[in-house]
Amino acid sequence: MHSVLGSPTRDYLISNKGDKVPISDLEGKYVGLCIVVNGYGPVVQFTSLLAKIYEKLKEVEEKFEIVAVSLDNDEESFNESFVGMPWLAIPQGDKMCEKLARYFELRGLPTLVLIGPDGKTLNKNVADIIDEHGPDAWEGFPFSAEKLEILAEKAKAK
Repeated sequence: MHSVLGSPTRDYLISNKGDKVPISDLEGKYVGLCIVVNGYGPVVQFTSLLAKIYEKLKEVEEKFEIVAVSLDNDEESFNESFVGMPWLAIPQGDKMCEKLARYFELRGLPTLVLIGPDGKTLNKNVADIIDEHGPDAWEGFPFSAEKLEILAEKAKAK
């Protein structure tokens, strides 16, 4: 996971309390890279919904972590938004944020890239799935074809 999230000079992420969390803590977990610009309307709505899903996945003990990848140029804006998020982040202003946006061919915001426990990309953007299914989207995790089919059936039954 270090090759995706780290750099030669940084082997950690930050928590919303400012603690340094080793990237190695994410080994063997699913990781959602939440690429955002803080304060942008759709991002604000999405991160609020994502926080509910994240908490539900933690509640059912899924091995899942979210890492915020902020494309903000304004550190104050980042800090204001990040303090309310329950997940980790690449430090604001780190060049890795822009590199990840390019690598995953960012097409719009918000974007949530899902990486498997083996470090391979499973889906370049599950944000649309989350938007479509709302708080119930957690039931489709890790958003495999089989899980998405079950989620779609549940949505039809409502």
